[in-house]
Amino acid sequence: MTTIPEVPAVERRSSVQLVAYGILGAVFVLYAIGWAVALLNGPPTTATGLDAIMRAFGVGVAIASGPLWFACIYLVTRKSRLFVKLLWLAFGVVLLVPWPFVTGAGA
Repeated sequence: MTTIPEVPAVERRSSVQLVAYGILGAVFVLYAIGWAVALLNGPPTTATGLDAIMRAFGVGVAIASGPLWFACIYLVTRKSRLFVKLLWLAFGVVLLVPWPFVTGAGA
């Protein structure tokens, strides 16, 4: 007779936690859109060679910074309390604001 291995219990998340993740995740996606709009609609650059490569890398990192922050905090703080997770996510909301989009400097 074979025995069925026990499946570990899935951690259930509260409604507050799911709503907070949804709101903050949406904020970080909007930040990515803001960075893309601000940096890709800016004045054209005449950079060549290494300058063009570094600008393209910087634009890519700026656009990806919000979603990457959310994913990293979600994965790194898996076993932490909800307060710690939300504190780190709130810090990212303040840190990663797309200032060129907010101030209109990118247009």
